[in-house]
Amino acid sequence: NVVISMGGSDPHRLTFKILDSLYSLKNIHIRVILGPLMKVNTRQRKYQKKYISFIESPKSIWNEFKKSDLVISNAGNTLFELATQSIPTICIPVIEHQVPYAKFFHTNGFAINLGFWKNVKNKDIEKNVIKLLKNTDKRKKMSFKGNKIIDGKGLFRVIKIIEFFSKKFT
Repeated sequence: NVVISMGGSDPHRLTFKILDSLYSLKNIHIRVILGPLMKVNTRQRKYQKKYISFIESPKSIWNEFKKSDLVISNAGNTLFELATQSIPTICIPVIEHQVPYAKFFHTNGFAINLGFWKNVKNKDIEKNVIKLLKNTDKRKKMSFKGNKIIDGKGLFRVIKIIEFFSKKFT
């Protein structure tokens, strides 16, 4: 199960580039999340196959992610949230400020960074998806790394800092 989620608007139409890359693959189910600002068009009809489904602005996007073996996403806030859910991710930065996030998560073993959207080739998408879907151990390691990066204890660390400084200045 692969989920594609390129954000609320996908101005570069990467969703369809990814679908073009994966269209010929067999034995996978692809769920495509369409954000609220994405223009749904007749091009979707090309992808109407049993194993490809479109979900428009799901109320609980995280439930869609939980059902997946792999998510292909941009490198925005969703990347951080995927790490908290320990879902192996292939990321594609679509805005310059996402590039450092993509590099960080890649370097720390959680995500595969395919590089800035303009430079991503269809064959790279296909090759990396096939490689990850065939390698359960690699996906397990990526899941584990996600929990190491985002441990869910940030709030407690911030509270300790605030308490420290409030004592120091009172």
